[in-house]
Amino acid sequence: MRSTLTGRLLNYLLISMIVVLLFQTGLFVIIMVNPSILVGYEWLFQLSVIAYFFLIIAILVMYVIWMYKVHKDIHDLNAYYPVSASMSLLLLIIPIVNLFGIGRIHNQIAKFYHRQSSTAHLHKPIVIHLIFWYILILMMHQVTRYIDGNPVTFDMYIFQNIGYLVVNVLILRGYKFINTGLITLFHIVSKEGKQVIKKNEGLS
Repeated sequence: MRSTLTGRLLNYLLISMIVVLLFQTGLFVIIMVNPSILVGYEWLFQLSVIAYFFLIIAILVMYVIWMYKVHKDIHDLNAYYPVSASMSLLLLIIPIVNLFGIGRIHNQIAKFYHRQSSTAHLHKPIVIHLIFWYILILMMHQVTRYIDGNPVTFDMYIFQNIGYLVVNVLILRGYKFINTGLITLFHIVSKEGKQVIKKNEGLS
């Protein structure tokens, strides 16, 4: 599959982000309990912030590339799939459009899996994780705006980190569901030697 290597890199980046957020949250807890413990180790917090912003950029770029390749893979399975690789790219990189594009892309993949008996069980978790991701992203956007515009204590930063930690866990699980579906369908195709769906009925 075209998306295998990129998917693995995305997986490692997401796990790295989760580790960084856990580490950063631990630092916030230590500062709240006993700030003197970190005297002389302020560079640890600075390092975690640098790693956090680097990973944000890397994850966004890798996610877009991965999704592009995922759609290439899906079109190998079914030439009638309604979202092309190029369209998926546009839906993800165009500002404002990508707010709805992410939902459209994941919903189409979920519908595609739902029509295959071997991957139908993946439809519900993909949709549920997508819904919770949207809810959390909106919540965390408001939390971040509040923190940026008001003097807050470290417990708010801990709350913010936990929120983004959950967001990244949802993305990681979403990746695993989509990747599992692709592996399953490609395994079936390799055994049967044909496209998963030959007609375009109900794919739009």
